Amino acid sequence: MDEVENQSSITHRLPLLLQHPSFLISNQLSLIMIFNVSKVLLAVTLATAASAAVIKRQAGTPPAQGDKVTCDYVMTPDQSVAGQSEQDLVTEFNFVIGRSAAVESGKSVTITDGASFVAGSDNSFTVTEDLTINGNTAQQTADFLAGWVGETKEGHVANWLVGSVSCDAVA
Repeated sequence: MDEVENQSSITHRLPLLLQHPSFLISNQLSLIMIFNVSKVLLAVTLATAASAAVIKRQAGTPPAQGDKVTCDYVMTPDQSVAGQSEQDLVTEFNFVIGRSAAVESGKSVTITDGASFVAGSDNSFTVTEDLTINGNTAQQTADFLAGWVGETKEGHVANWLVGSVSCDAVA
């Protein structure tokens, strides 16, 4: 009987609300619902992000590939580049030609294999580079680049006067 009295006294000490079976069931359901709502919100968030990425890829069509040209430029720096390494000058020519083509055309530009060059005795450089202006035909790119003759293009090491440009389509 002590055991029954002990259980009874403990039961009377708990608030009446906690003793009611519907409270225990509703608490369990509330926890389950909160957990399920969290899972649903996470699923909706992930689905929204995934569909937005797909829509963005569909809406932003990839740029059309252009036709590649190989061009020879005769370029003269506005200051001495005697202290520059060969690699520094390759980087310089890639920058000058690639940046100028992209900025002036307003299109993306692809340079294949990087520049090669031969230094002339008159401080000029004959630079050869494969270039694609995306969305342009080879002839459009060649005509565009031929328009640079007589212009000075900005570089990191020097600014470069373009003396001549000749381009051929690359198969």
